[in-house]
This record gives sequence, C-alpha cells and structure tokens, in this order.
Amino acid sequence: MADGSASRTRLKQLDSLRGFAALWVVIFHFSFGTKRWFEADEQTKGAAIAPFLTNLEGLIPVYLFFIISGFVILMTLEQRRNLTDFVVSRFARLFPAYWTCLAITIAAAIAWPMPVQPISPVVVLGNITMLQDFLAIQHIESVYWSLSVELAFYAMMGTIFALGWLDRIEILGSIWLALSVIVFHLFPSLAQMIPWRVLLVTGLQYAPFFFAGILFFRIYRLGATPSRMLLIVACYLTAVANQRWMFVGLIGLIFVLFAIAMWGNIRWLGSPLLVYLGAISYPVYLVHQSVGFRIQRGIVDIGLGAWPGFLIALLAVLVISALINGVIERPVQRAIRTAWQTRFRADRPLATVVSGEPGRPGDTG
Repeated sequence: MADGSASRTRLKQLDSLRGFAALWVVIFHFSFGTKRWFEADEQTKGAAIAPFLTNLEGLIPVYLFFIISGFVILMTLEQRRNLTDFVVSRFARLFPAYWTCLAITIAAAIAWPMPVQPISPVVVLGNITMLQDFLAIQHIESVYWSLSVELAFYAMMGTIFALGWLDRIEILGSIWLALSVIVFHLFPSLAQMIPWRVLLVTGLQYAPFFFAGILFFRIYRLGATPSRMLLIVACYLTAVANQRWMFVGLIGLIFVLFAIAMWGNIRWLGSPLLVYLGAISYPVYLVHQSVGFRIQRGIVDIGLGAWPGFLIALLAVLVISALINGVIERPVQRAIRTAWQTRFRADRPLATVVSGEPGRPGDTG
C-alpha cells in the first residue's frame, strides 16, 4: 500500500464519492422522482414541480453506496477488538442522525400530510427501530429501504467477524456471489420461491456491489491478484446481467470511478465542497425527500416556478443536513465512541488491550 499521505488522499476521495452519490440521488428525486411521490393523490403535481423529467437512474448511486459500504465495513472490522466494539461503532454512526432525520420527517408529515406518507403509532414505532422492513411495517420515508439492506449486510459481516472467518472473506464472498447468480440469473424462478425475508437478510440481490467493495478493500490493503481482479469483473457482470445499455454503462462508470479513486488521484474528488458533501451525505439522503418535495410544491404553488423550487429545496436540504451533522451526528457519534472506548479500557487491564491495531486513516463509515 502507498504511504500514509497517499492513503489519506485516497480514502478522502472514496468518502467524497458519497457526496457525489448523495447529490445524484437528490437531483434524481427532485426531478424525475417527483412523479412517483405525488402519484398517490395528484398525478399532475409531480410533473408540475419538476424542472426536468430526465430519468437519471436513481438506483445507481445507491449501488455506489453499497460498494463503499463493502469497502468500509471490512476496513472497520479489521480495526475492531470484538463484535460489541463493531456494534457500538455502527450504532454511533447510524442511529443518532437517523432518529433526528426521522423526527424531522414525522414533523413534516404531520404539519403537511400527504397520502404517500401515512403516519400511525405502529409505523412510527417500527421506523424508530430501523427494522421496519424486517417487521413488514411501511417505511415513513421510501429511501429507508436501503438502510434495511445495509443492516442485513452488517449482520452478515458481524457474524463472519465473530466466527473468526474474516481471512476467508474472499471465499465466502465468492459463494455469496455464486448464489446471487443462481437465484437471480440462472434460475430466476427460485427468487419467487424463497421467502422475502430470507432474500432481505441474505442480501443476495445486492451481493455484487457489497462484494465488489470488499474486494476493492482487499486490493487496497493486500494488493491486486488475478483472482481478485477476476472476481471484481464477475461482480460487475453479475450486476449488469440482463440490464439495458444505459444501466450497463452507468454501473461500469461507478466501478471505474471507485477503482480510480482508490488507486489514483481524481482532482475533482478532492474538492473541499465535495469532501464536505460526503461528510453530510447521510442526513442529506435521509431528509431530502420529505423536506425537499414539500418545499418544491410550496414554491410552485406560490407561482415561482419549478427551477426556483428545485434550487431552494436543494439549498434547504443541504443547510438542514449541515446542521444535523454539526449539532447531532458528529458530536453524538464522537461522544458514544469515546464513552465506549473509556469503558472498554476501564474494564480490561492495560496489558490485555490489543497492541499494534491498524491506524485509522479516516472513518469513512
């Protein structure tokens, strides 16, 4: 691996990809995605508030998030002392910002009700746990679906870590990828026969993306080998099998972007604005629809037009997300991790604490 300065640059570029992906999702939803949001009650309203209706393939940046997660979670696990350490780290990363964004979303839904966003005690309680998908409870915000996929992936990786099988991750990932190929491509009727919760927990549909991220980290940490390169190609081919050419090209783009960011230096990925957008990308992703769509509609309703609504909504989401990141996300995450580390050190004699733990060049999780 390259020297520490180069490593930090590369990890910063990878983190900036989050900002790029989050911005992609927001622009997609504030344009083409408005039709779906409003179709439940006002089919023409979505088209009226959209500045343009080009389909920017909003799922592609979510798949980029999954590749980043594969990279980051393996990196995180290699730095953890035990499973509890990993769980605390993930809790600190996910839940404080999620609960804050959920509260904002609920407040928006109560203040300005919309049929697409029903609120009930069961729905609220289910969403507080972040396990609503597993409990067959509706998401208050549709983008939460990807959090369920992420949680399933964390659970699988945590289990592998607890069993001491991280050194076998490439073999296990290859089996996971092969099962994805079998279920969704060779014998697609199997996907209809397997219970939906099993598909959700195993994450088979998204295995090509998570496993690609794992492989990228192995290459980053241990170097490229023919088998790792071939497996990345296999991940790509599995991801794009039976897809239209636009999808094939865009998935190829995010694979190439990720590889270049990891191995080289993409100047625009190092821009301070994109680095900061990467830092606030989690709350941006969580709040942008519920807040943004209502702002877009309100701006259009007072006669200012679709483009002003789009730009004002985008700015508002960025400001709100920056506040969440600065006031809640980073301070609470730091406090939880500090409290846990202090307790861990207090509970264990100094001599038993693992020495030589790999340094953390940057927490991109």
